[in-house]
This record gives sequence, C-alpha cells and structure tokens, in this order.
Amino acid sequence: MAALSSSTSKIALAAAAATLSRQGVKHLAASVRCVATVSSSTSATRNRNGYGQGREMQTFIPTTVVEHPPVSASTHLNGSSKAEPSNGEKTLADVKLGFIGWGSMAQAVSLGIAEKDLIPRDQVMTSAGRGVVKEAQEEGFQSVASNLDVMEFSDIVVIAVKPQVVDKVLKQLAPAWKNEKVLVSLCAGVTIDTFKQSLGEDAKVVRVMTNTPCLVGEGATAYSGCPNCEEWELDLVEGMLGAVGNSIHRLDEKLLNAVTGVSGSGPAYIYMLIGALTDAGIHGGLSAKVAQDLATQTVIGAAKMVQETGEHPSVLKSRVMSPAGTTIAGVRALEKHGFNAAVMDAVDAARERAEELSAPAKKK
Repeated sequence: MAALSSSTSKIALAAAAATLSRQGVKHLAASVRCVATVSSSTSATRNRNGYGQGREMQTFIPTTVVEHPPVSASTHLNGSSKAEPSNGEKTLADVKLGFIGWGSMAQAVSLGIAEKDLIPRDQVMTSAGRGVVKEAQEEGFQSVASNLDVMEFSDIVVIAVKPQVVDKVLKQLAPAWKNEKVLVSLCAGVTIDTFKQSLGEDAKVVRVMTNTPCLVGEGATAYSGCPNCEEWELDLVEGMLGAVGNSIHRLDEKLLNAVTGVSGSGPAYIYMLIGALTDAGIHGGLSAKVAQDLATQTVIGAAKMVQETGEHPSVLKSRVMSPAGTTIAGVRALEKHGFNAAVMDAVDAARERAEELSAPAKKK
C-alpha cells in the first residue's frame, strides 16, 4: 500500500507539473494538498472500512488530482485564457444574457451565474411578471416588461416559459430575430425544430434538460445544440449550466427524452424513496425527525460513494451485503416486490410521455 501511495503521489505531481504552465504557480499548492490527501487517506480508508481483513481493498485512484480553477468570465472551458477573443468569439464576461420568463429554473441559472461572477449582473436582463420584477432588480439584474427588449439586448436569449406559451413568445420574437444570437430553451418537451420553424432554419438553438436540484446547485443537465451553433457558443452555454451543477452532458437531441425520464423526473422517485425509508423508520420506533435525517443522509452518502469511486452500483451494493445478513434480507424483499422493474417502468413511462409532448411540434 505504501508503494501504491508513492506511485499515486508521483502521478499526481507529474500532472501538476504538466498543468503548471497553463494555470500558474498558485494552483501547484492546491495540487500538492490534493496529493497529500490521496496518499494519507489510502491506508486510513482501508482500516476504516475493514477491507484489509481477508482481501485486498480495491483502491480508487482519482484520474485527476490537480485542482482546476472554476470557469471564470475570462476562461474558456478548454482551460485557455483569451483576453481578446478572435473571429468574433466571446467569453462569458463579454456576453449579454437575457431571460424571457424568470421562474424557479431561470432564477437558479441566473443567480448561479451571478454568484460565481461569470457574467456581470448588469449584463443580465429579465422579462417577467410584476411579481418578480422587483426581485430581479434587487439582484442587480435589469428587468423589463417587453420580451423584444430582452431579445434586442442579449447575445444569448434563454426561453424559460411554460411549453404552452412558447408559440406566443416566438411570434413576438420572430420578425426581429437575428441569427448571430443564440437561443437557449429550458422549456420541457419543446424541440429544436419548433424554434427553427418560427425563427428560421439558420437560427442557433440549444435545447436544455435540467432538473430541480439545480435550485441548490446540484443540477443534472443534458443539452443539445443544432449544427448552426459554433463550438465556442456551445462552450459558453455549458459554462452557464455549470453554475447550477457539475453533471453536464452534450447529447443528441433524440436522447433528451430519456434524460427526462432518468434525471428530469428522477428527483421525484428519490423523494419517494426517502419518504418510504422515513416511514419505515417511524414504524420501527424512530422519531420522524431522526428517521428523515437518517434516510436523507443515506441517499446523499450512497450517491457520493457512486460518484467518488466510479464503481457500478451493483458492486457497491454487494459490499454492504453479508451472507445471511440484514441487508440481503431487505434486498430480497425489494426484489420480491419488483423494485428494479418498478423503477425502470417509471423511467420508461416518463420518457414515453416526454415523446408524446414533443410529437405535436414535430408534425407542424
């Protein structure tokens, strides 16, 4: 294990040296701290989990141990800083960002961007109902009543309205739309073609599917951009989405309905699981507060184990179970009631419904 720790340290230091020329001396210290953490925690993890008793632990070695700085207003996602972008390219600091509709999702994205200083607040404009205009202004954003004013102001226009309102909004925007702008849709079930039918075949459209945990900075997001979008424009959109969560995937648009079933609707399934665990704890004699806290932290901890180890959930599940033990008894009960099948059916039902909602737009 000592040899493994030494090897890990050498790999990490080599990675740090490779990135030094790009990121500057100040990030080397962060890399060294991370190396020390990986090296010192290896044996501690083995002892704490008891993996050393009878079999060797499968040690998780991070693929990257160098701490990178957050995406800043002057940094592209590939790590290169461009103070003066060429060929019309822009950094997030240059962008004027507009939101048509400023509900919970739009607020999460705009406030996340502002709090991370990716775009100056005075370069963000919203159009929304009277109830939220004051809130937007208090956050330092510009707020207007006209959707056209937002469009004319913005380089990137985020449409964040209910799907049934999209056609009305597009009729307002279409006559004055300019193809150098990028439209980003947060509207569930509305296809890229729907926007292009109104704005023209040359319009640059990005369709986004995120989920409600973005409200607490833990969103899971997938997006698809039409071929008209430049690569650097998609990088800007991805940088924006990174303000509300670290799980971001660029996919073919045809897969976004599956994303809806897994992560878009997924939080509801997890809430049901937490609720069921809580109820079971209460049935077993725990107070409601204790039961809910234990259930919630169990879900958080298990999810973090999957993220940080990179191992398949079935492998991690097997490590919790012991022969003739309590966990295998519980797992058997879940399988007896078709737990896996029920979850898969739920995801399929949500995906199919998303396809149904998208279908009318495709037939226009």
